Amino acid sequence: MKFNKLYIYILVILFTACEDPIPKEYIPNIIVEALLVVGEPIQNIRITRTQSLFEPFSYDSSLVKDAKVTITDGEYIFNLEYKHSDTIGKSGYFCVDENYHVKKSTSYSLYIELNNGEVITGRTTTPDSIYWVRRIGDYLQYPIDTLKLPSTDSIAWDGGATPYLISVTCLDTLNYGIYLEEPMPQELNRHTYPEIKNEKAYRETCVMSFIPAKKTPVVWRFLKWFGKHETAIWYPDENYLNWFLQNSWSATLEKRFSSISGDAYGFFGSAFVIRDTAVVLKNKP
Repeated sequence: MKFNKLYIYILVILFTACEDPIPKEYIPNIIVEALLVVGEPIQNIRITRTQSLFEPFSYDSSLVKDAKVTITDGEYIFNLEYKHSDTIGKSGYFCVDENYHVKKSTSYSLYIELNNGEVITGRTTTPDSIYWVRRIGDYLQYPIDTLKLPSTDSIAWDGGATPYLISVTCLDTLNYGIYLEEPMPQELNRHTYPEIKNEKAYRETCVMSFIPAKKTPVVWRFLKWFGKHETAIWYPDENYLNWFLQNSWSATLEKRFSSISGDAYGFFGSAFVIRDTAVVLKNKP
């Protein structure tokens, strides 16, 4: 009898607790992603706010479009203006002076003032230059059987110090034949056939990874398409490197990996980048 009364009491508590409303009050966080690439204009500085899981996600609503953003190199102050793009990830703040290119081995400071008066700042020193030692070449033959290939270093670079980042991007997922030595415009591009197919990964045209070396063989599983590709080696400053590693290996954002000051997460970093293009030839028709 005592057991039955206790059981009923527990059930009453549980049902009463279930009647409490689900907490929906949400305070968004500001995320700053600001990367300067040596030799390129100051562009695509992104400021976004997180959104509640209880509401439908809207990328456009996450964009902060009315901030005051400036960057200075200690001598000049560069004003940035917001520019919208229909392509996700391309909307952001761009330098009004489009003729200015980021300099190597130079310190830059970021200043952001939000419409509520909050201020976010950051500082980065751009890396020195790196350069190619050995390139892939104009054409790269994708093998029929990648498992039987010997391991050989196919590309190499120098300058700076490890670690680096490497990215491989398919520049044209549609056309293939127009890039051949003897053009065949009617032949279209298609996917490669990796050992493990991942439909979600197939939707990405770029693969980027950490590399603690100055040379590497061709990693065939990086290639999801045939056709024209760009290979880029990134020599990042510490700010950008920490942010990239956090996004790649962690499921949460941590303030200790941020390199900005203020009530926000994110980074203000820089990198020196070298790029090369090659056409990946099909392993079979």
